[in-house]
Amino acid sequence: MMILNPKEELEIYLTQIGLKPACLLGRCLTKKGIVRKDRVSFPEEGRELLKNIGKPFCERANIYHGEMMLNFYVGRNEKFLDRLVNANTDPELGLALGYPLDATESFLKSIEGEVRTWEYVYNQIRKTIGTNIPIPDWIAYISHVPAYFDLVNGIVSESSKMQGEFYESYVRRNNPRLAERVLKIERLSWEKLAK
Repeated sequence: MMILNPKEELEIYLTQIGLKPACLLGRCLTKKGIVRKDRVSFPEEGRELLKNIGKPFCERANIYHGEMMLNFYVGRNEKFLDRLVNANTDPELGLALGYPLDATESFLKSIEGEVRTWEYVYNQIRKTIGTNIPIPDWIAYISHVPAYFDLVNGIVSESSKMQGEFYESYVRRNNPRLAERVLKIERLSWEKLAK
């Protein structure tokens, strides 16, 4: 069976219950051009899993940075699935996935000398570790790069914070086991950043 990590489970859950319009699951099927044997069964297992979810989905294979990717697009309904599948730019993709407008507009742009990618978020977490400033749990519940995420100076995108806090509150109340798994894996990743 296709094994999902807790963040992927979260994305499917939020889409399934209607809090997100769509989500995207992907697997790199090759490594340096060689087929990864541990990923060979992904297409069949992925289709079976998504059939059981009961939401519209489609799959596409593409080449990303020279590697073969298989992506599953899942929509809350056909309209949202079409919007996701037909997104042609990063901002369109972000909006189709339900990301805040400021996050979609700032993605891959340099703001105050820092390009808005996941590396920006990781760098900000590294800066925060070792201070007395806690890393907020809500960051575990978003799957986008906030336009601003400077915890040390207290400059955080309000839209990302609101979305993360809303998702966190909902999942903690309605699916506490998933909430626990999501936080556990995120906290482990934060600990790795500290090393």
